[in-house]
Amino acid sequence: MPGANHPGKIKTSMKKIIILLLLWGPLVHAQKTGRLPDSALRDYLRPAVFALTMVMVHDVVNPPAASRYYSYATIGAYDIVAQNDSTLPGPARFIRSYTTARISAAPRDYDYRIAALYCILETGRQLLPSGATLQENQEKFLQSLRKKKVPAVLITRSVAVANEVAAQIVSWSKTDHYNKLSTLLRYTPLKEEGHWYPTPPAYIEAVEPHWNIIRPMVIDSSTQFPAPPLVKFSKDTTSPMYKLVKEVYDLSKRLTPEQREQVLGLVEVRQVFRISKIGTIAGCMVLDGLVRRTSRARLLRDNVVIWSGELDSLKRFKDDVREVKAGFECGLSLKGYDDLKEGDQLEIFEMQEVARSL
Repeated sequence: MPGANHPGKIKTSMKKIIILLLLWGPLVHAQKTGRLPDSALRDYLRPAVFALTMVMVHDVVNPPAASRYYSYATIGAYDIVAQNDSTLPGPARFIRSYTTARISAAPRDYDYRIAALYCILETGRQLLPSGATLQENQEKFLQSLRKKKVPAVLITRSVAVANEVAAQIVSWSKTDHYNKLSTLLRYTPLKEEGHWYPTPPAYIEAVEPHWNIIRPMVIDSSTQFPAPPLVKFSKDTTSPMYKLVKEVYDLSKRLTPEQREQVLGLVEVRQVFRISKIGTIAGCMVLDGLVRRTSRARLLRDNVVIWSGELDSLKRFKDDVREVKAGFECGLSLKGYDDLKEGDQLEIFEMQEVARSL
C-alpha cells in the first residue's frame, strides 16, 4: 500500500537507531559527568613529574634532596587516588608516621584524577625553592581541562581537594628534620689542584654528611632486606647452580641487536637551489670524513638540531654517486625536508647493529 512502511525498511531504521544510541550514549555520559577517563592519570602524570624535574634542575638540587621532593610531591597524589580506589593500599599502611590525608569533599563532588595531578604540582610549588615557576604548569593543566569541556565547578572542587591535601603534606614534611641540615657543617668538593674531586655517587656523603637524620619513610637500612644465600657452585646438570647458568645463557641468545650510531662525516651547505618539480638541492662541501648515499643526516643550524632523517639523493656534478669524501663538493637533497639554508651543517651518520652480550 502506498505510504505504508516496508518491514525491511523498519528493520534497517531500527538498526541505525540502535547504533546511534550505542555511539552517542558514552559521549552523552562523558559530557554529563565531565570526569576524566582513568587513562588521564597516565597521560598527565609524566608531564607533571617532568615539570618538577625541570625546577630541580634549575635549582641544582642534589640527588638526596631530589628524592625527598619527589616523595612528598607524589605521596599526596597517591593518597587521593587510594581513597577513591579500593584496590590500592593507602600510603599510611607502608609509610612510617604518615596519617591518611583528610578530604572534606565527598568523592562524588570532585574528580580524584584532577585532584591527584594538581596535588603533585601544588606540593612541588610549595616545597621547591623555585616552585613558583610551577604555577605556569598548573594553569596549562587547567586550560587543557577546559578544552576537554570539564565543568568549571568540577575543576574548582578538584583543585580545592588538591590544595587541601598538599597543605597537609607540606605540614608533615616540616617534621622530617630536613630544616636542620642547613645548621650543620657540610663539605664542598673543590675542583683545584691538590684536591680529590669525587664522582657521583661517592661525593654525596661529603655534600650531605648528615642525611641520616632525615626521617625514614619505608626502611631504616638495607639490612632489613638481606640478600638470599649464594648458590653453591656445581657442575651437576640437575643442581640449582646449573639451572641459573642455563637461564642466563638462554637469555643471552634472545637478546636483540643493539642499534649503535656511527658518525661518518660533516657537510656544510654552501648554496641552495630550489628547482620546480624536483625540490631543494643543497650544494655542499664535505668538511670531514665522508657522506654516503645510504647514510642518514642530522641538520644543525646555529648548533641546534632541527631535523634528522635520510638522504634523498647524492650527486657529483650531474652524476649520482655512492659516496663523496672530505675536500670534495657534492649536491644532495633530504627526504621529506626542503628548508635548507646556506651555512647549515649536516652531521652524517649510520646506524649499525651490534650483537649484545651479557
